[in-house]
Amino acid sequence: MATYVQDNWRVNRRLTLNLGLRWDGVPHTYEANNRMGNFYPNLYDPAKAALLNPDGTINPASPGLGTSPNPILAGVPLYLNGIGIPGQNGVPKGLVDNHWAAFGPRIGFAYDLNGQGKTVVRGGAGMMYERIQGNDMYDAGPTFRSAYRLIPQRRSRWMILGSPCPVERPLRSRSIRPASPV
Repeated sequence: MATYVQDNWRVNRRLTLNLGLRWDGVPHTYEANNRMGNFYPNLYDPAKAALLNPDGTINPASPGLGTSPNPILAGVPLYLNGIGIPGQNGVPKGLVDNHWAAFGPRIGFAYDLNGQGKTVVRGGAGMMYERIQGNDMYDAGPTFRSAYRLIPQRRSRWMILGSPCPVERPLRSRSIRPASPV
């Protein structure tokens, strides 16, 4: 939803300015059944840090471990420390706040170089707003369970997720960094 106003102002015989203002109401997409989550540093409690087993899996005695709030994954253990669920702890339904004050000014000009209407220089600029078109929603994929671990591959710079399922795309080991305390 949007609205736009514009006016042309003829400053003199050779210069015309185009002035406009657009308002974009761009609410964020959301999952209707709240079956998603996101990590929020302000919800993370260092006292509930994960305990790791020697093989890299999360220890079942970890204080931040809980069961999924998603009924489809009922009973599946998940590490929920710092995870925001829509509608809980002030987390909005789209996982981000909607911004309704999205006003975008526009300005343009037309300048007749010699005053005869044969050579005109035109230009313009404006501020625009757009939302992520659901990529954060549609690309969310399955939730990784605590049994997954990263396995370095010998003679390679790649790591794979150790799981009962094959991995389509390995992770580069240099892109994985240890978590820093919040």
